[in-house]
Amino acid sequence: MNLLFKFLLFIFSLYILKANDGTFLSNGSIIYPINEIRVSLEKEILSFKCKDGIASVNVYFEFNNPESKPVKSIVGFVSPFYNNDLLEYNNPQNLIRKFVVNFNDKILPHSKKWTKCDTCQLNDFSNEMKEEEMSGQIVHLFDIEFKPGTNKISHSFEFSASSYVFLQEIYTYILQTGKKWAGGKIKDFTLEIDIGENQLLFIDDIFGKKADWKIIGSGKICNEKLKDDIFEDYNIKLVRLNSGSLMIHTSDFAPKKDIYFGLIDRTWFVSRLFNKGKFSEDFLIALSDIQYDDYYKEIQISDKDLQLLRNLIYAQYNYDFKNKEYKNFFSQFDWYMPDPNLKMDDINLSENHKKCLNRILELEKLKK
Repeated sequence: MNLLFKFLLFIFSLYILKANDGTFLSNGSIIYPINEIRVSLEKEILSFKCKDGIASVNVYFEFNNPESKPVKSIVGFVSPFYNNDLLEYNNPQNLIRKFVVNFNDKILPHSKKWTKCDTCQLNDFSNEMKEEEMSGQIVHLFDIEFKPGTNKISHSFEFSASSYVFLQEIYTYILQTGKKWAGGKIKDFTLEIDIGENQLLFIDDIFGKKADWKIIGSGKICNEKLKDDIFEDYNIKLVRLNSGSLMIHTSDFAPKKDIYFGLIDRTWFVSRLFNKGKFSEDFLIALSDIQYDDYYKEIQISDKDLQLLRNLIYAQYNYDFKNKEYKNFFSQFDWYMPDPNLKMDDINLSENHKKCLNRILELEKLKK
């Protein structure tokens, strides 16, 4: 089955995760986002741990109140509804789950309302919500009194990845709200992403030239950048993570864009969209057929491409091929990091790679 057609059998929606605390002014039943001109955002540490399409997020803030007296504020954490035709009764769902807010080492109570827009009326939730009401935003509200000096806020929550054609997992986080505090910038910002072992991460580089990028563990920041129409508004970098996480640090950061990262495919580091010219069309179609199609034995692929497909799996585990043809071929990809000390027997394949490898071996037997 054609790869593009198979992807289009699904309906993919990109849900933006609105986050990063902002200050609000309440006037009766109306809530307005405002700029806080006294309290500054001194530090933010944003950590993502992504597994099986679920992101567990921890956010740590340090705010400074330079006033000699406390500053009271309504702080809001906003997320969109998540609507899905498959959900029971098609009720709107909160994209964010297990939300907890901790202020100066104390867990705060918060209320949850919903609204159609930033300045629309706040509404209580009801089990009898009408279909036309199933849009807009969910607002987690909590009252804070910023004492003079340093104040610490932290959040923890989780949410599911979204998907798009040819992109298996997408994670987003609205960062521009950080400019709404005094000074219009985040003075000290750190982002850490742990997306699992043996992965190829894509991320929009919004952090500026002075940002420090590091791999905490094993991997590399790739020189290759993704360029395609769907990325025309992004500056996409690739990051090879063998183990550990990516850490980005910058200072005096006034974000102009929001965080956008994810995986093209957890199983294959290549795709039909981004690797035209490096593989045959039949090879790129086979990537999906081998992984998803129970009729994979019917795919049309040459013996040479079938061997290449099998060795692609081992290339993703950094096997150093003795065969010069394979080594030269995979060396054209910036993510390939051949390890001369790695033996074939030491490679621990994922369950999905085991399934794919078994299917490839079956096809090779059928062709003999």
